[in-house]
Amino acid sequence: MNIAQARLLAFLNYAPREKSLLLPCSSEERNWSEEDWGAVLAEARRHGLSPLLYYRTKLREPDIVVPSQVGGKLRSDYLLSAAVNVRRFRALTSALEALKAAGVPTIVLKGAYLAEAVYGNIALRPMSDVDLLVQREDLGQADAALVMAGFTAREFHLSPPEDENEFHYFNTAAKTMIEVHWEMTKPDYPFRWDVGLLWEAAIPARIAGVNVLALSPEDLLIHIGVHAAIHRFAFGLRPLCDLAEVVSRLAMNWEFLGVRARASGVGRSVRLLLALAAELLGAAIPANGLDRIDSSPLPSEIWNEAKESVFKDESDQSPGATPHPNLVLFMGRKRWRDKLALAARRIFPSRQSIAARYPVRADSPRVFFYYPASFWVLFKNNAPALRALFFGRKRRSPIDKKAAALMDWMMTRD
Repeated sequence: MNIAQARLLAFLNYAPREKSLLLPCSSEERNWSEEDWGAVLAEARRHGLSPLLYYRTKLREPDIVVPSQVGGKLRSDYLLSAAVNVRRFRALTSALEALKAAGVPTIVLKGAYLAEAVYGNIALRPMSDVDLLVQREDLGQADAALVMAGFTAREFHLSPPEDENEFHYFNTAAKTMIEVHWEMTKPDYPFRWDVGLLWEAAIPARIAGVNVLALSPEDLLIHIGVHAAIHRFAFGLRPLCDLAEVVSRLAMNWEFLGVRARASGVGRSVRLLLALAAELLGAAIPANGLDRIDSSPLPSEIWNEAKESVFKDESDQSPGATPHPNLVLFMGRKRWRDKLALAARRIFPSRQSIAARYPVRADSPRVFFYYPASFWVLFKNNAPALRALFFGRKRRSPIDKKAAALMDWMMTRD
């Protein structure tokens, strides 16, 4: 961890002010150079946290003087995040109102719920898309409702494939993508999500001006942790801030969380993310909270690789070399039997999956002509990372042995 990262962590710290020892206190310590502040700004932008940094420097630490040029950039990032999310939330309002009118129960996942209901300020939580969860039997009604709300389906046929878990809808005017999930993860991942239990525990929420549902605090925390694990911490500190914000603002039943995490087979991933949030951000995790989730020893090499992954600068890799989660999962499996089974499922997806991606019916013999196209897309998406992995010499491979071991450890069901 470099000095800019340490200073950023100090501003993002969720511990009480007197326990945050890294923040500048004396007048001399406050006199960071513009170059120092520029490094902190660059680090915040890399993690998608510059709006939150602006908020913290203006409201939580108003006595700290930020150079005008850096302060102006932070303010611009904050206002841009606010403007983009206002546009997205307007589109989300239309979508949720249409789904409600169609009688489709909807759980708002991750970013949109976190931004409004947890952070309490939509500018503080940038997001690239909006994730919703609906029940499998409601997918047809959800499709009609979203089309009426101005969204266009990216898939050709909307019979839910068994090897997928989401459909995509795009609103061109609002430049907003909505991912409609009927399962939480693809079946490739060794988790045992019971979506029926998620629906039973869901809580009322008001998002984008519409009464909807949200995951229970415990299921929300698990979802954040699993999403970060699947992407091998590619989002840096932002999921850790999400976790810290959730535990600081929502009432958490840690016993229930432990039961839920163990039942889903995600105890290792969730415990690791919470431990990182506690150490790096001072998240308010109870002393026995982690043991209730998973009491097995945390190997030091796993812990060190996880921290390194959180701060890893992907700009150190060649363009496009950041691996797709599927490739990371493949490299993280120890046994070749597991690797080959995963590769076979990706190279030869189900007919329904092909029919969703291409203009052909699943029951048509023509579906087999689209498998080469599917394989080409799979190869093209992963080719840069494969080249960096097998032929890179000057730079660290995006998936080295330590990273693969971390992925394998997190993906092993406890």
